Amino acid sequence: MIISPSSLDTNLSQLLDEVNSGKTQLPEFQRDWTWDDNRIRGIIASLSQGYPMGAIMRLQHGNPDIKFKYRTIKGVGQRDLTPDFLVLDGQQRLTSIYQSTYSQNPVATKTDKEGHIIGKNCKGEEKVKRLASTIPNAQIVTSYSDSESDLPILNLAKTAYVVEGNKLIPYVRGYKFKNKN
Repeated sequence: MIISPSSLDTNLSQLLDEVNSGKTQLPEFQRDWTWDDNRIRGIIASLSQGYPMGAIMRLQHGNPDIKFKYRTIKGVGQRDLTPDFLVLDGQQRLTSIYQSTYSQNPVATKTDKEGHIIGKNCKGEEKVKRLASTIPNAQIVTSYSDSESDLPILNLAKTAYVVEGNKLIPYVRGYKFKNKN
């Protein structure tokens, strides 16, 4: 099976509605939400000034040959609904925006009193290990990233792209990322 990537501009309010209803969820192997107060404030400030929030990569859920366990985005609560989409990249931004602007509950940040992130963060090789433990023998056909921390995933993909603003650039080893996170 060949999967062709496509780009769809989705209105942010529609995206947040889909998160709230459970139509957009996370694959179980996705890391927990870890953004601290400063990063949350930063994304909200950027949005309020009209800057784009960055790319969100979603997998359309429902292929009978690919069965991912899934869970709702932090702050949504349990939903008895099979999702239409699973967020593969952009969960930190999407969760932060959802909790800050859509949810009626206080934002449950992951920062302790000293400003250190609480909980497990999953970057680089750890992301590859979690994927392999969840889906043994998984093959990554196409991967997109704007972050150097995703190099291990990009290097495993048959086809990989770097996201720079609104452009997709074919990834080649040695590429110098602007975003080191």
